[in-house]
Amino acid sequence: MSLNLVNPFMKFASGGGGAASALNWEKLGDDIASHGDDTMEVSVSDYQYYLLLGHCMKNGAINAKLRFNDDSSSHYAYTSYANGGVKFESAPDSRIDLYRDTDDKFFMAYIDNTQQDLKQVISKDMENTDTGSGDTPVRDQTVGKYVPSSNTSITKINVFNDNSGSFTTGSEILVLGADENVTASSAWELLGEQDVGGAGANIDIDIDPKKYLWIQAYNVDNGTGDVNMLFNDSTSGYAERYSDNFGSDATNGNMGGISSNYGALAGNTWHNYFVENFDGYQKQVMYTYGIDAGASGTAPDTLNAVGKWTGTSQISNVKISVGGGNFGDGSFCRIWGCE
Repeated sequence: MSLNLVNPFMKFASGGGGAASALNWEKLGDDIASHGDDTMEVSVSDYQYYLLLGHCMKNGAINAKLRFNDDSSSHYAYTSYANGGVKFESAPDSRIDLYRDTDDKFFMAYIDNTQQDLKQVISKDMENTDTGSGDTPVRDQTVGKYVPSSNTSITKINVFNDNSGSFTTGSEILVLGADENVTASSAWELLGEQDVGGAGANIDIDIDPKKYLWIQAYNVDNGTGDVNMLFNDSTSGYAERYSDNFGSDATNGNMGGISSNYGALAGNTWHNYFVENFDGYQKQVMYTYGIDAGASGTAPDTLNAVGKWTGTSQISNVKISVGGGNFGDGSFCRIWGCE
């Protein structure tokens, strides 16, 4: 089976970290904050696409805002949806807000740098509201744009805080880039994989921990219950917020895993997870499901969710099960990491 990463802006790209291929995500740089810093920034080469990953830990109340090329003029606009239903628009503005609340944050933003006169951003963001497993996270989805005063390329990515607190030691941003004119090895290293060769198997993969994990799984429908993911064999300390089919958000605390909350999945299911896996911190997870839902003439279902695990050791094992039958023959899972 080929090891392909699914990227919203590009063709399939090799993810195994071996032979170089075009449109791999190449690491361009990172910036790690010291206690009391309010700004993190990375200077970048002129690539067509950027992927910004952020791990922002608080010293007091913080926010996370995005600018390009040190431009603080009103050349930005954005629309965001908090917790699946509260719409907020700001135009024009001097930045794009990645999340407006005040807690520890995990975010990822796809940035389109192909046009000289318009830069577009799609981001997903979450916050860990408190340390208990009963404290459910919050989430935000944002689309934004940057219209510079003259045609230009993005050569610097700035993330800053202007709330009363500051970033604390260990906060960081990581910038990956992809360009069809640049051949590079992928920053996403394949850490582990499993193919299910018979019905009724679980996913069980040991990995070498990295700061960021990208987990993709395909479930051939064989069970009757929720999909459930465990980290390091822990069966407690999980909480989540989710939306079925773009409906209102629901929350569950004190859970026994990162769960689909979908009952019996009506059809084969594609899973996509991004995990913040820093040592010494609770783990934050953003994930999406596409669910076949039956016959070819039936529209698919979806789940959009964020979750957390209160464990602070880096994740070195991932187990995924499906209630009442587990994964069917032909299911598989791939785990990549970068830092």
